[in-house]
Amino acid sequence: MKKTAMLVLLCFSLLIPVCSVASMERNTDRPGSDYAHFDLSQPDPQLCQQKCQDETDCKAWTYVKPGITGSKAHCWLKSAVPDAVPNPDCTSGIALPHIVGIDIACSNGNVYTWYSNGMVSIGDSDNLAHKEAPHPYTIVSGKKPTDILGTSIKEDVLTLYKDGTYTMGTSVNLIAKMNPLPVRDGVAVLPRFELPPGRRHKDIVGISENCDGELFVWYKNGTGDDFRKHKSFSYHVPPGKQFTDIIEIGISKSGDVFTWYKDGTVSIGTKNDLDVKRSPYQYHHPYER
Repeated sequence: MKKTAMLVLLCFSLLIPVCSVASMERNTDRPGSDYAHFDLSQPDPQLCQQKCQDETDCKAWTYVKPGITGSKAHCWLKSAVPDAVPNPDCTSGIALPHIVGIDIACSNGNVYTWYSNGMVSIGDSDNLAHKEAPHPYTIVSGKKPTDILGTSIKEDVLTLYKDGTYTMGTSVNLIAKMNPLPVRDGVAVLPRFELPPGRRHKDIVGISENCDGELFVWYKNGTGDDFRKHKSFSYHVPPGKQFTDIIEIGISKSGDVFTWYKDGTVSIGTKNDLDVKRSPYQYHHPYER
């Protein structure tokens, strides 16, 4: 069994690098920090683990055997990582790192992938760490990697956060191009990323800027915005996919649109038809099971 590493935060100035490792813990409870709980269809702790893995806000989970809190097995999802305590009726774990941002650099065509454990890798569309293994990135004080909504690269890295703010930086320093920033109560004050009327940041599933400087945003209702032309558009996902299955979207130097999905596949198409050039194929990253 892998050893569980403690989450370590090393803070300096306005920057915070982050690292973590995950595992499954038999006969262990992690009480507290619950934000959701529900019965499971089968008495299988992997169902609880997978549910946590699928939710970006889930940091840890606890599975409870049938007959303890009810007749069925029960799953508790947690917004933090509580201390572990022995309990023969439970199985717990810390969420494996998941992808919080992907994009393709215009300068070299490399695919940059940012993870929820504060690491970034460099690779290709189907092997996200083929060229450089995960290494730390820094994020502005007051934000966590799981606050990232999406990333976009042209020359600099634009990082969009769930609260509608953004930073500009490099792949390893997401705020490098913005210092100094105003500070209020010890927290950096960030600019807002303004969307067209009626749009909401929480509905974004993909953001990318092509090498000509055209910025596109895709939403979970099957529509998108072209920010240069100030026009909206509709788009289609591959058969069997839903809009909410999208992790992130990136545009290559040639203009091809790459879309990565939660099931571990990636497709190639246009901004309107995400798999018109190539149907979904498998991709790999360092933290997959």
